[in-house]
Amino acid sequence: MSKLLIIVDKMDKTQVALSRGLELAKTMGASVEAVCFTHEYLKTAADKSASQTKLKNHLIKASTVWLVSQLKELDYQCVKITPKVVWSKQLHQWINKRCQQQSFLAVIKTSHRSDTFYHTSTDWHLLRECPAPVLLVAAKKWNKSQPILAALDLSSRKKSKQKLNQLILQTAAEYASKLGSELHIVHSIYISTVLQDLDLIDRNALSKQRKVELKPTIEKLCATYG
Repeated sequence: MSKLLIIVDKMDKTQVALSRGLELAKTMGASVEAVCFTHEYLKTAADKSASQTKLKNHLIKASTVWLVSQLKELDYQCVKITPKVVWSKQLHQWINKRCQQQSFLAVIKTSHRSDTFYHTSTDWHLLRECPAPVLLVAAKKWNKSQPILAALDLSSRKKSKQKLNQLILQTAAEYASKLGSELHIVHSIYISTVLQDLDLIDRNALSKQRKVELKPTIEKLCATYG
């Protein structure tokens, strides 16, 4: 059976990632591993290591009680759910390692725009590094009638890029099939702004040329994936 990894956000009062994840699990016929992270700096909170361990265990137990209560409130009895509380400050490192240990259909997490010049957010780390597909959700209402959009790089002949295109399409096609949505494919044609500003290329002519060149590839993809 396929499985979803849902990151339960204790700061999110609406629990949108959890509710969306369980809804998706029900639709996809998948089980769920619901993970809640907790961490506190305990070195200055107690003098002895035994006391620190006691505090840590207490916090983990409290988070476990909270997580189980959240799952009971949503009442998804038709979905097999495994709750897990993890003591870790580096969320993305644990998630990436977990996805290397076990195959997940997707990682579902609340979206947070917390990146700055000096800090790369957990979301960006996951999008760049996570072995599993990542679904970042927000509180906006989920419109089930909207299509699934697969963004592909059709300009590269590298085998790694072509392999990634296939993986994106296979994943998107599976979601579209299970959710009853249309599957749309999009590719952005790169045109150098510098060369265009210097009048060294004709943007419209290049765009038309690239569309003609890519048409057989796109038609083949559409035929393959319906």
